[in-house]
Amino acid sequence: MSEISNSLSGSMSDYLQQYDTQLWALYRQTLFEISPEFYIPSSGAVITACNPEGHILSQGANQQRMAELKQQLRERDLTYQSLVGMSPDQQHQEPSLLIECNRDQALKLCQQYRQNAYFWLSKGQLWLVPALHPGPKVAMGSLRQRLVTSQLE
Repeated sequence: MSEISNSLSGSMSDYLQQYDTQLWALYRQTLFEISPEFYIPSSGAVITACNPEGHILSQGANQQRMAELKQQLRERDLTYQSLVGMSPDQQHQEPSLLIECNRDQALKLCQQYRQNAYFWLSKGQLWLVPALHPGPKVAMGSLRQRLVTSQLE
């Protein structure tokens, strides 16, 4: 019996690792839709409260989570701007915030909202940083190369 459970837990572990690898690859392709008024600070974090741990929630649930995050940022006096993280084909989109904060604050917010990762901005360069599971941060190049301008509110 233990051979079967070892085999099953190994298969589940392999599945989760493959899922995380695929999700991480998608994160690395992210583009950001911004409004014309958007400005790029010297540093900050792009964070969403949507779809915790990569599990898709309803639009209403995601809107509620984003409202809670914005309220928390206002209470902490942290400056933020709205943007949308999206896949290159724009089929998957998540409301996000570029928050002027330090890395510790970014990590704590991601962990609180159960986000797998966040994007760290430093001197115009973007990094993909794991938040819930250990792993290396990944250099993603210039933020400007990933920006798409729109008429966001």
